[in-house]
Amino acid sequence: MANNSTDNLTGPSEPMTKSALPIDPIRSTTIRRWDGSKRTTTNWDSIRRDPELWFPSGDCLVHFYAQGHSRRGASLRVSLAAIEANNCGPLLEHYGAKANVESPSTASDHSTTSDEDYFNDPSPPPKHELFIPAPPNLTREGSFRYHITSRNFFAWMFEKPLVGDRLGDSLLSLLERMNEFRMDEDENLQDMLAYLDAQEYTDFRSCPDHALAVLRFAERHELLELWRDSFCHCAGMSNDLEASAEFEFLSRQSKALITRAHMEMDLRLEHAGRSLGNFLEDDLSGAHLGLPPAARVHLDRFRSFLHSFYVAKYGYWPTTRINSSSAAFPKSTFKSMYFEFRNLYGYLVDPKSSPELQSNRPADGERYCF
Repeated sequence: MANNSTDNLTGPSEPMTKSALPIDPIRSTTIRRWDGSKRTTTNWDSIRRDPELWFPSGDCLVHFYAQGHSRRGASLRVSLAAIEANNCGPLLEHYGAKANVESPSTASDHSTTSDEDYFNDPSPPPKHELFIPAPPNLTREGSFRYHITSRNFFAWMFEKPLVGDRLGDSLLSLLERMNEFRMDEDENLQDMLAYLDAQEYTDFRSCPDHALAVLRFAERHELLELWRDSFCHCAGMSNDLEASAEFEFLSRQSKALITRAHMEMDLRLEHAGRSLGNFLEDDLSGAHLGLPPAARVHLDRFRSFLHSFYVAKYGYWPTTRINSSSAAFPKSTFKSMYFEFRNLYGYLVDPKSSPELQSNRPADGERYCF
């Protein structure tokens, strides 16, 4: 990927010493690229020209400034037909796809420059140009963020990863830009959700950035199922959330709910660990469950069998806890026990039995009707 500077979006400038550098909000902003499929976050600095959105066969150059206001050249090279096919009427009506007249700016796209040879391809010159300037009332930093969102709009269109300073902000601003550049807001939301899945931003496993960013997005747009999914993962990863840059911008209510849910989960895991430590000896004692003597003997025999099985597997039982102050087992132990008890249930239970005793036929083989 080209590593082009974004320190000065209006053109090259003379080098300055460190002490002479002005306060520059763009220079102080670290832009990142989130690759959901690879689950990586890397620094990104290609707003001048983006290799991921520079297609040699593209017939439309996209400039992030008003026509005639810069000699910087195009940032993207894409297909005009793809723009038209994606229902971008408002974008084309407002900014228009102008015929490409060979000019200093466009000529620089086909001649040898300081850019890498990646861009110096022998493909025919593009026939059209789009000029998308930032609104004139924005600050320099605001203009830069506007261009980042414009870039992300085309990243959505051509199924490329998002960039920005925070993933949550990039998701929210992208949908706003889709509503600005396209016609149907309901269609935009559905296309946005499909994009989140395709880029695997909804894969929250061990990824606080994804979970927190999508939680903010779902909260803003009242998407209940997406909110529940991301919230559950945030609650499970609660101890790791504060290290994410996304956490600071989560609502106070969501932070409080995550803390509460994490505490409740810990209490449930504590109870499950204590109960499984003695195989529900306290929970199924005579004080809580009245069983006839024969059933009690059978239950004790079954408990002895389970104890022997897990002593043989782990060397002792209860096995190691997650820490010295908790009765909960590690996740791997809970997961292993889940599959073992599920297999035992499948082996013992007759799935064709009915809750109605009168309609039950004799169980198959040595299976039991429950």
